[in-house]
Amino acid sequence: AITHDTPGQTLRDYALSSGAGYFMNLPYVTTFMGPQKVATPQSLSVPVWQGTPEENSRMLRSAVIFYGGGQVGFGVIDQKIKDKLVFTNHKGAANSIGFVENFPPPPALGKSYLFEDVEQGYEGATTFVLPSNKQLYEFCFTVPMSKDMFRTANESQIMYSANLSRYRLFGNIQNCIQEFIRSLGYTCYGYASPFSGMMPAIAS
Repeated sequence: AITHDTPGQTLRDYALSSGAGYFMNLPYVTTFMGPQKVATPQSLSVPVWQGTPEENSRMLRSAVIFYGGGQVGFGVIDQKIKDKLVFTNHKGAANSIGFVENFPPPPALGKSYLFEDVEQGYEGATTFVLPSNKQLYEFCFTVPMSKDMFRTANESQIMYSANLSRYRLFGNIQNCIQEFIRSLGYTCYGYASPFSGMMPAIAS
């Protein structure tokens, strides 16, 4: 296709697509706990941030948009959400149709999501653990993408460029937000991989 200058498959189109997706799988692009590199209020001997739900949502919305997000939404993770929407296992390779009749998948293919009586969540060798004794909240955000590029026909490299770019940008935004929230004295549990989090994206 490259040698025939097929629209959407030219060398320039492949170059654009390659650059768009390259950084998506580098370290810290998307992890459950985030980079955890910035100082916390506790380490600086200052109080953690305290605000009303309204103040917190406005602040977080502004931060997400500043870091590159689009629309931002918020919700409470109650027992119904835990029971009905939080995945049993991280998607990854565990999403294979081969496990429909053979569940659960091996931990190496999809770590389990668990709620435990712990002070802070953590990532274990085979699990992603969230605290069961604390009120948890969720927030979601959209990532801008070129719709015109995404609509190009025949799964062109131009389409891939648009699609991959939103995942690359998402990883950067998530890292920034996880460190922002850590700097305030709290923990933000994120997508463990660029393509999947702990509940269906459409539900959050």
